[in-house]
Amino acid sequence: MFCNGLEPQTKMLLDASAGGLMMMKDSKEAITIIDTLAASDYQAHHDKNQPTKR
Repeated sequence: MFCNGLEPQTKMLLDASAGGLMMMKDSKEAITIIDTLAASDYQAHHDKNQPTKR
């Protein structure tokens, strides 16, 4: 149900991160993949907002 509600681009990202179809992963594997993506996205946004030193 979760995967079916996602935008196509998000589904492709999850499938690529899963190394295949995300829907073929069990819930524990899926949560791990989603947590990893969320952490890297948070870090990317956090790093972008840091002022650069000159």
